[in-house]
Amino acid sequence: MVKECIEKRTGRPDTELVRDTPEEELIIELALIAAIRQQLKKTLEDFEQQQVENRTARQRLEYDWSDKKEAYEMDAINVGLNNYSKTIMFRPGAIRQPAEQASEQYWEHFSKETLEECEKCRQKSIKLRQTLNSILMNAARDIRIQANVVERAFIARINCTQENLQRFENELHAWDN
Repeated sequence: MVKECIEKRTGRPDTELVRDTPEEELIIELALIAAIRQQLKKTLEDFEQQQVENRTARQRLEYDWSDKKEAYEMDAINVGLNNYSKTIMFRPGAIRQPAEQASEQYWEHFSKETLEECEKCRQKSIKLRQTLNSILMNAARDIRIQANVVERAFIARINCTQENLQRFENELHAWDN
């Protein structure tokens, strides 16, 4: 609407082109809208990046959870085993930990690290949502304030035009008499 208003004002004949307060305030409003649009585009990029980070964190948690679930299922079976269980096959070196198997300390470290990284990601998401809310609230306030300024400028300009019209009509009637 601001662009349309400016286009209408600049589309006047040359003798009526006047750079007045309402036009200046409209230009300020247009600049304000452009700045807000740019800020929202930047925020959208931040949200898209955060979305990628959130997905990565979720995948990491799901991977960690599935490892723990699988280990729990194995432990649930193993807890019921004893030396007389039929599924046990004694082999030399069976009690040694394979090289590819993680130690309890590493698993605990990995779990804590995963939880810390995911919590940072969650906090970053919360902060980003708060930032967006702040941007929207400030933008709405700034646009409303500028719209009021533009409206007052137009009202003042309309009042001035009406006063001049009335004065010209009075002078015209005075000339007729």
